[in-house]
Amino acid sequence: EYMASWEPLLVEEARAGIRSSWEEECDNNRVHSGRLLAVNDTSSGWRELTVAHNLPLQRITVGDILVMVDACPPKGGPVSWLQGRLSQWKNKKGGPVHLGCAGIVKQVCSGGQVVVSVHPNCSSYPNCGKQCFRDLRGYLRLGNNNSGATKAITGGDGDSNGDGCLYFSLCGNLVTVTREYKALHNLRNFPLLKCLLKPSSISHKKHSELPTECSGQILQSFLKNSFNGQQYKAVCMAAAHMDAADSVNDSYKEPFTLVHGPPGTGKTHTIWGILNVVHIVRFQRFYQTLIQSITRNKKGNNLNQSDGNQSNINRLREYLLNANLDGQRVLSELAQKPRILVCAPSNAAVDEIAKRVVSIGFKDMNCGNYSPDVVRVAAGEVQLS
Repeated sequence: EYMASWEPLLVEEARAGIRSSWEEECDNNRVHSGRLLAVNDTSSGWRELTVAHNLPLQRITVGDILVMVDACPPKGGPVSWLQGRLSQWKNKKGGPVHLGCAGIVKQVCSGGQVVVSVHPNCSSYPNCGKQCFRDLRGYLRLGNNNSGATKAITGGDGDSNGDGCLYFSLCGNLVTVTREYKALHNLRNFPLLKCLLKPSSISHKKHSELPTECSGQILQSFLKNSFNGQQYKAVCMAAAHMDAADSVNDSYKEPFTLVHGPPGTGKTHTIWGILNVVHIVRFQRFYQTLIQSITRNKKGNNLNQSDGNQSNINRLREYLLNANLDGQRVLSELAQKPRILVCAPSNAAVDEIAKRVVSIGFKDMNCGNYSPDVVRVAAGEVQLS
């Protein structure tokens, strides 16, 4: 039911994005000419068009969307212009079909050629009897008879060229939409599906208190003063769910907290608070595990059980900060150092979280400031803010 509701919206979003990109390219006179060299059928129903072009190789990459038409589109309103040309065929009820299609670059070849995959699925296709591809093959014959180089575009009046020339624009790619589409169809295997679609079914009201590592009055007072009621509740709930999932005797194994609200309600600030609390709890438990392992294996005589927990943790923290690689390797075998992964749909969103953690830092159990180590991961060509 969820997929049936969202799939048409996702497809229409992709169409709207291509239309918008094409209009922008035409408005900025970024229309190029190409010549159709080959049309090949495939068993999957796609057609592969081999097109010669006059662009540098680095301008076109596999996965790019090419919008191709049989006449030079106008600068203003190319989508309406193309729809008008297609409607002319419907009104005439026959004759040549004006070409207008979007394809995906499948292969970039040397010598200024690309292979573009096109799937016939426009609104006119069921009624035209595949006339459009018969016309495409007619364009192919015209292109073969015209052996001249492809033309540069200086503007046009919208008339068909009659020499096998196609006019195309580069309109981005479908990388993001493809990922969304695959995610939509893999929802059945998504472990958080129930949490997202029916959060009430996994609600555990008993898990709403901060873990013992954050139960001190100083830290609790800071949190209550730094967050409003709903934000504080979200911080407590997220930390409590994590605590419950860590419990051996608790069957609750889905530490999921959904925080939602309109812009300006402090969601990013709340996430910062959740990260702070989770960081404290995870590292306190990490230190405790190390103390227990070292004491049990008698690998450290600098830790004294009679000194008290906090004293031992402070000594262990000091050792970790100054330990050489061999010492840290031994410790990593005793307990795995915790890491918190923060993800978001955009680089800007991740940058915003990273900035807050780096500039503000975290508060420890006594409300002292400390700066956690942060590693920002992104693709090499991504511009970070």
